[in-house]
Amino acid sequence: MRNTTIHMKTVDKILKHSKKKVFTIFNDKIIVAIKLPNNQVLTESCSCLDFDNYSKQDYINLCMERIKDKIYRLDGYHIKL
Repeated sequence: MRNTTIHMKTVDKILKHSKKKVFTIFNDKIIVAIKLPNNQVLTESCSCLDFDNYSKQDYINLCMERIKDKIYRLDGYHIKL
């Protein structure tokens, strides 16, 4: 019987073996690109709306959470095939 469960540990393992690049453009936009072990690249971005509360690390974390969600969904799609 196939394992039809996705665990966040699996997503974390994939990210551990991935390469990450972070870019700042136009002084207020963060782009995070992740190259997965299978050479697929996932990207996410977000923009600063309020420079008084700007934290680059917070925006990077937000992008990383979105990328984790993408990996989780892609892995779930793969399991259903």
